[in-house]
Amino acid sequence: LKIYGLVVALALLFGNPFV
Repeated sequence: LKIYGLVVALALLFGNPFV
């Protein structure tokens, strides 16, 4: 799941926008 990994990486970079 590379895409999921990218999403997590972006989430961390943007300060977890999905939380």
